[in-house]
Amino acid sequence: MPSLPSIWVRFTIAGVALLSLAAVVGAHFAASPTYANGRVVEFDTRVAGPYEIALGKIPPTPIVGSLYLSIVVIDVSSQDPVMDANVVVTAIGPGASAVEVGPIVVDPDPDSQNYAGYYDTQEAIVLDRPGEWLFTVSVDGAPWGEGVAEFPVEVTTPNPITGIITLVALVSFIVVVALAIRMFLRERRRSRSGAS
Repeated sequence: MPSLPSIWVRFTIAGVALLSLAAVVGAHFAASPTYANGRVVEFDTRVAGPYEIALGKIPPTPIVGSLYLSIVVIDVSSQDPVMDANVVVTAIGPGASAVEVGPIVVDPDPDSQNYAGYYDTQEAIVLDRPGEWLFTVSVDGAPWGEGVAEFPVEVTTPNPITGIITLVALVSFIVVVALAIRMFLRERRRSRSGAS
């Protein structure tokens, strides 16, 4: 039968292991939010000619690196989604005077039956520096005509603290599990040698 200190050590190690696991899982979900159906949850909306154009970003707070866009086009007068429009995106980066991204033709969502009026970028848009990027969305859909809207998007640098916290929590978890296994095996050897 294990001694009382041995049982206490096991519970302590198990508690630390669970806390470490919770920290790793918490850091992961804090670093990369999940969206239902991979959809954007917040849109920036502008009225441009006959259209209401909404721009959503994945991730919602863009960082230097990859960015995906989801655009919703609505007919202002009827409030109906606009299907099969020509949607083109361009962007000018901070400190630049010429277009650096695009023109990118944005296709309708493949599941247009459930997401009418949605247009999604299929390839990642790579943003190479922080600062305010100016995205221009041009929509041309017969018979309504053309509408152009500009969306300023603030791009930041990735936060290294989140990665460091995740790494420390993961290493702590691995160390605690290794110590728990070692103590378990040691106790098992003792109980076998005491029984012999």
